[in-house]
Amino acid sequence: EKVVVLFEKSHAKFMGTTKYMYGFASEEELETKVRMTFLTGYLKSLCRWLLMFGNGVTIEQPEKAKEIIAGLLEELNFHYQAQAVER
Repeated sequence: EKVVVLFEKSHAKFMGTTKYMYGFASEEELETKVRMTFLTGYLKSLCRWLLMFGNGVTIEQPEKAKEIIAGLLEELNFHYQAQAVER
């Protein structure tokens, strides 16, 4: 599946070769960002990796990747909310 993502340049420079493990296909330098295209058969894994970049990454497509990220964030929120209640 094709995934197009915008990274802040400050985040993109720390990727090194890790991006190749997630299906990196191409890169386009923009003014303040870097647009990267990934071709992956493991969309959820790619989305989990993208989470570590926080608000330094924006998924342009597909919509399904945005939905996966939202679901992962809900899981994390629920997990930490439950921990706070247990204390």
